[in-house]
Amino acid sequence: MAQRKPSKKKLKLVGCLVGADPSLASAAAFFLYPGDRLERLASNLNDVEPDSPNRYLVDLVERLVTRSPAQQEWVRQKELAFIIGPTPCAPAPGSPLYVLNEFLAWNPCFIRIEGFERADGNIGVRATHIPIPPLQALGIGDQALRERVTPDLVEGRILWLLWEVLDRDIDLTRLKRCPVCNRWFVDHTKRGNKARCTARCTTRRWSWEERKRAGHRRAKPKKA
Repeated sequence: MAQRKPSKKKLKLVGCLVGADPSLASAAAFFLYPGDRLERLASNLNDVEPDSPNRYLVDLVERLVTRSPAQQEWVRQKELAFIIGPTPCAPAPGSPLYVLNEFLAWNPCFIRIEGFERADGNIGVRATHIPIPPLQALGIGDQALRERVTPDLVEGRILWLLWEVLDRDIDLTRLKRCPVCNRWFVDHTKRGNKARCTARCTTRRWSWEERKRAGHRRAKPKKA
């Protein structure tokens, strides 16, 4: 699916916004690519070719969608906890959220996924960003900054969308991959138990061999 490019008016607006205050850079993608975040994420994942260098992102998402962010592996940072209040948490090393934070390290703000332990012991998840105002000190001018902020690459779009999904507390487990055609889709059913992307893939999956393994019997021909 071809990506719809943002209008020149939007690009100019974002350029003025970010150029005036680099700490607002993390808001750029909200203006450039509106719409259903999971649907856009699925579309971008489907654009990644099997031999693409961005294939690692597909593997990462496959690990992320198996469990909600709160049920992922976390490390409690008790040394950073206040006397009263939630205990800060960080994704466990090697976990999908930890790997995601590694990729989000510069975008051009530090964007991270963090957690906190509630009084009931459950983990709350929040997407944060740490602004870096002195970008000019690093030799990044306004034009270069705008080029970096505009997420034209597949990698940039997927990382932005992942962060936004977590920031908006959207159920990432609704993003699924069809076992028949291997395309990503969003499960909009009430129960969230849709297994395949289309009825066509369901028909292809439910072949006679599958029915036989499920214990079904071939229907006997009717007598004339």
